[in-house]
Amino acid sequence: AVFLFFIVPFTWSTLVQPDIRMRIIIFSIIWAVISFMIFHTLLKHRNPFTRIPSTGLAILFLSLCAFFIIRTAVTALNPPIASFFTPAAIQVALFIILLISCNLITFLLIMMVSQRMYGEMKEATHQAQLNRETAEKAHTEKEILLKEVHHRIKNNMSTIIALLSLQSDTVSDPSAVRALDDAANRVMSMMLLYDKLYRSESYMEMSAADYIVPLSREIVNGLSRGKRVTMDCAVDDFIIQPQTLFTTGIIINELLTNIMKYAFREKDDGRIDITISKTDSRVILTVEDNGTGFPRGFDINNTPGFGLQ
Repeated sequence: AVFLFFIVPFTWSTLVQPDIRMRIIIFSIIWAVISFMIFHTLLKHRNPFTRIPSTGLAILFLSLCAFFIIRTAVTALNPPIASFFTPAAIQVALFIILLISCNLITFLLIMMVSQRMYGEMKEATHQAQLNRETAEKAHTEKEILLKEVHHRIKNNMSTIIALLSLQSDTVSDPSAVRALDDAANRVMSMMLLYDKLYRSESYMEMSAADYIVPLSREIVNGLSRGKRVTMDCAVDDFIIQPQTLFTTGIIINELLTNIMKYAFREKDDGRIDITISKTDSRVILTVEDNGTGFPRGFDINNTPGFGLQ
C-alpha cells in the first residue's frame, strides 16, 4: 500500500507533469511513513537480548521521521527549486543527516545482531545445563531404584536359602536333605548374581569372570564337607548379559553339585578345573575333575537325575 501510494504520484510528477517540488514532498512523506513504521516495529517486537540497540534504532528512525516531516513542510512553503541538488540549507541538512544516520544504523544493527547471538547462546547454554541436570537427576534416581530392586531381590533369595536350610535340618530322609540342599544351592547361584549386579555400575551387562569365579568357589566351599578340594578357574574376562549369566550359573551349579556329591566319594581330596574361553562369537565352558568318573554303563541321555537333565 505504501509503495503504491508512493509510485503513482511520483510517476505522475515525473513523467506526466514534471514537478521537482512535488517529487520531493512525496519522497519525504514516504520516508517519514517508512521511518515511523520501522520505529513502531522496533518498539513492538523488541527482543530481551537487544533492548538497548533496538531502542536506539527506534529513536533514530523516529528522528528521521520528524526530519522528513519538517523537510516536507519546508519544501511546500519555499519557492520551487530547479533540482534535487540545488544548494539549500534543507538539502545540506538532508545529506549530513542521512550520512550520520547510515553510520548509526549500521553500528546499531551490528550491535543488535551481536547481542542477540550472545543472548541466545547464553539462553541455550542455560537450557542445556538445566536439561543436563534433569537428566543426571533422573539417572541417579534410576540407579538408586535399580540398586534397591536388586538389593531386595537378593535379600528375598537369602531368606529363601535360610528357609530351605531350616527345612533341611528338620527332615531325616537323606534324599530329602539332598534335594533341599540342591535347591538352596540353585537359589544361591542366582542370589550371587543379584549381589554382583547390586554392586556393579552397569545393570545390563557384567564380566563373566566377576560372576563365575566367586560363584564356583562358593558352591565348592559349601559342599566340601571336610574334603580338601582345590579349584582352578581360568575364565576369560569378557562382558555378558545377566540373562545368559543366570543360565550359565545354573549349569555350573549343577555340574559342581554332581562333582561334589559323587566324584570324590572314595577320596579325601580332589581337584576341579573350570575353563571358559571366548573366540570371536563362540564361548566354550569346560568343567573337569580328577574324581572317579561316571560309573560303568552310564548313559547321559537316559539318566533320571534332575541335575544332568
